[in-house]
Amino acid sequence: MSEFRKIYKKIPWFFRDRISFVKIFGRFPNIKKPKTFNEKVLYRKRHACFTDPVYSILADKYLVRDYVSNKIGDEYLIPLLDSFDSVGEIKLRIGKYSDFVLKPNHGAGMVKIIDKITCDIDVDNILKVADEWMETDYAKMAGEVHYAKIKRKILVEKRIGEKKTFLVDYKIHLFKNNNNDDFSFVLQIIDDRFVGELNRTFYLDDLNNAYSGGHKLDAGHVDKIKKALELSKVLIGDLEYARIDWYINGGALYFGEITLTPAAGLGRGYGQELDLLMGAKWDMMLAPR
Repeated sequence: MSEFRKIYKKIPWFFRDRISFVKIFGRFPNIKKPKTFNEKVLYRKRHACFTDPVYSILADKYLVRDYVSNKIGDEYLIPLLDSFDSVGEIKLRIGKYSDFVLKPNHGAGMVKIIDKITCDIDVDNILKVADEWMETDYAKMAGEVHYAKIKRKILVEKRIGEKKTFLVDYKIHLFKNNNNDDFSFVLQIIDDRFVGELNRTFYLDDLNNAYSGGHKLDAGHVDKIKKALELSKVLIGDLEYARIDWYINGGALYFGEITLTPAAGLGRGYGQELDLLMGAKWDMMLAPR
């Protein structure tokens, strides 16, 4: 590790966020009076993520299952085949599963899709990945401190969808107006996450016309997305913003996860105009100075 990186890692996240923001967007973020979506995510990272205990529960991919079940019913949950508190437990039980998704409960972007286990080498590879995940303090990856309070587990979920295909991600950015409980949304659709070039499409408060991108919703999926929107309004609880992810498979709607600090406030995929529009939708309660 270079001397610069060693020094950089010791700098408080309050400053590291600013350095990363300038590197990506070419300007300093306005965090005291945030206007863009990314700026408001940075503000949340420095305030509510420290003080609101529900953030850790919602970000925990294991505990959030009970939250979802209590709020909207367990029929929307992807079947959970097993959960492990240690790599040793995985070694004892993983061999009996096939067509599953392996992931930790305490972070994002860590997923392994497995068709079947055929030999000891497959098990060893799984154990190596799982050990790396269990050793990862995701809260230190981008200063998202609410992940630090999550008790680490490895989850085995049933894989939904056809083999050699990947489900489309339907990410609902839901914004609640604090004055009248009215809602606004941005639907972000992600195709080809694991194959080819990742494609994004955005719909703003209108499922008929895309704001940008080329994914056109078919008629059957529109009804499912409308249902997902209504369910998301229940799941958001007292929060003024959350991103709630969904999948559609075989005519069924499945909950994916709740994300409270998308891209840690450094999201490149929105573009300048949409970043500002999404920021305007977020009726953020700023802490008194």
